[in-house]
Amino acid sequence: MTAGISAILPAIVSGATFSSRRTDKGLHEAHPIVSGANFMIAGGQMYKAFENSASISKDSNNIVSNFFRGAEERIRTLSKGDKVIRGFDKFFKLVGDSVNYFITIASALKVIFADDKETAAWQEGLGLPTMFLFETAAKNFMGMSKFERINGKNIAIERDALYEEVKCVKKVVDKFVKYCNKTEVFGKSLKYLPSVLKGLAFVAASITGYKLGSSVGNKIAETLKANRENDTKTASIQPQLLTQTKARAIA
Repeated sequence: MTAGISAILPAIVSGATFSSRRTDKGLHEAHPIVSGANFMIAGGQMYKAFENSASISKDSNNIVSNFFRGAEERIRTLSKGDKVIRGFDKFFKLVGDSVNYFITIASALKVIFADDKETAAWQEGLGLPTMFLFETAAKNFMGMSKFERINGKNIAIERDALYEEVKCVKKVVDKFVKYCNKTEVFGKSLKYLPSVLKGLAFVAASITGYKLGSSVGNKIAETLKANRENDTKTASIQPQLLTQTKARAIA
């Protein structure tokens, strides 16, 4: 079934957060090509978050919703009359729809232009798969909506959450959701807080997955280098020992 606002919010929150983090990577990346790739991905992630926000605004009527509706209409109007804007619109839509592929490309570029390619290869080679694995697990566990493009429109489709199979977890989550639905702060309902936290939890799972895989990759690279250094030292010592042994035998 199609998703409502609460089901789409996690994707908006996580998309905006990922875009912010990717922008920061672009700003602090030394190599211009890798930096450009990060900015490109950030643009695609923000485009996706904006697109999801626009889809919510169609079912709402408030200041924020009106802003997104107006912005979407303005972009469409501009893109019809300007080829450059239309090109950017199509490009960032492509990046947003296929962001994981572009993240993989950026990761490969990072390895190619790294000073220590072996370490970078191990870090990215294990970091990315682990990140994607943690993201998939988080999506399934929390029941985050999946998005499909149907007739040119981005449609969010709800899916069952695996945590609901764990009674103690489901009980805690249900109580928290009920509390938020009944609670107001400064006159504003907290009913969307669980959805926001779900989006942030997804970001945390992604970061944890990458850091875990990257750390293991770094450890493997260090171990391989240490082994090679030991082999080199052993190889250089063996001829000396052999010479000393021969000298003793002659004496």
